[in-house]
Amino acid sequence: MNILSNTQAVAARSALSLSQAKVAKDIGLSRAYLSQFESGKMILEDRWLNALNDYYQDQGWSPEEASPTETSNTVDTIRMRDGFHISAELDDSQVEELLNSYYENRFQIEALGNALAPKSFLMGLSREKAQKSTFKLLCLTALQDSILRQLRGHDTVIECCHPMRYRDAETIGQYASSLIAEVLGTHESNEDEEKLSWFDAEVI
Repeated sequence: MNILSNTQAVAARSALSLSQAKVAKDIGLSRAYLSQFESGKMILEDRWLNALNDYYQDQGWSPEEASPTETSNTVDTIRMRDGFHISAELDDSQVEELLNSYYENRFQIEALGNALAPKSFLMGLSREKAQKSTFKLLCLTALQDSILRQLRGHDTVIECCHPMRYRDAETIGQYASSLIAEVLGTHESNEDEEKLSWFDAEVI
């Protein structure tokens, strides 16, 4: 798969004399996202990189046509780490922190997903314990998506690094962030009435 860099995207659009608005409309991408990608502030998902690459080549552009002068005013922002496309906006310490969290979460996700379903006293499925483990699994999965978006320089609605009191949440994303942080043990609510009493039982 050929990964289109932001410098190539700028060179292609310039060579074809196309505006950001037209390109974004033609492929169905937000113009703001295209602008941020070209300026090096974020990395697009692979499907959009492929769509851009195919679009420009369909218009007659070839990556080999880009000259050094066409890309000299922009900075290539795609770098690789452990097979991930990383935004150049992140420094090495931020990348390491995010990747460490990603691998720790992946280990927990695999352990929870492969754990035997809990049994009740009568050897049937213990739905309460199973639901609590499932909820923790879903929280970890949501956190993984947030980490991957941050690595690419995207905004995310899940900010588990900065949880807040439930009563101060103004969006569902903020509430979810605090809820996930509490479930995963990275943040504890100071308000007794907000404790997740239904989640106190031990999970799988």
